[in-house]
Amino acid sequence: MKIKKFLALAVVALCATVATTSCKEDKLDLYSGCKAGLFIQQVNTTDIYGNPISFRKEQTFSFADYDDKTQEFTLGFDVKLCGPVSNVDRPFVIKVIADSTTAVEGQDFDISMNDYVLKAGKAAATVKIRLIRNPSLRQKMVKVMFRLEPNEHFELPIGNYKNSSGWNVDGPIYNASEYWFSFGEQYKQPSYWSFGSSWYGAFSVAKYLALNKVMSWTVNDWSKAGQTGEKIGYGRLEYATAALQKYLQKLADEGTPLIDDDGKSYVQLAGSYLVNYSAYNK
Repeated sequence: MKIKKFLALAVVALCATVATTSCKEDKLDLYSGCKAGLFIQQVNTTDIYGNPISFRKEQTFSFADYDDKTQEFTLGFDVKLCGPVSNVDRPFVIKVIADSTTAVEGQDFDISMNDYVLKAGKAAATVKIRLIRNPSLRQKMVKVMFRLEPNEHFELPIGNYKNSSGWNVDGPIYNASEYWFSFGEQYKQPSYWSFGSSWYGAFSVAKYLALNKVMSWTVNDWSKAGQTGEKIGYGRLEYATAALQKYLQKLADEGTPLIDDDGKSYVQLAGSYLVNYSAYNK
């Protein structure tokens, strides 16, 4: 129950030490221009009393967990103050590290909403990132790394910290100036898919997404498929295939057939639910 108080006191003590060693004079001058400090330490889990148990240095996100109505998603992390608050706004510097970033700004993510300012009277500021859904995210996970840098207002007094609930508990060492996001939209064949394969055929991401769209099913629904009272069950799979066949045939008849994962062939079903693509086989 004392862990949260211990961590807070430890940070205060460290900040006080930094202020003393970097700005020490014969007389303490509160207006001498000593810099405050910034650090990143995101809480991952807490105990039942709200005391931090662990921290995280990154966050992972997948658009596969959401239907196609979700075309963007905003995440963020806090930059925290080490030292007293101020009565004026103070800009800070945080950059995307190109060498450690595989996502493409403007295509995969957007950070233009940030002003990177610690507001007057505040002890923290949130840095936001807007993730953008696009087909390239189905091929691989991508990453964006942020890094704090010192400026005329702020130092970086905490280099690293241990990811643990207390000084006497082992844990990995994290950099207090870095944070990153990993995201994508990867899919894998649900284990329950095979129960209906005689109707809708072999698994493909394009077919899977189309079936989910027609039936308003989600990744989570597939994870619970076959359980009593859940959306997906054996008795609904043939009906779902018929609905999917109707949807795919409509697209084909309108001149916009659904392309499969290989980028060339059309999404096809099985058995008596074949889609007629004869107009495209001339």
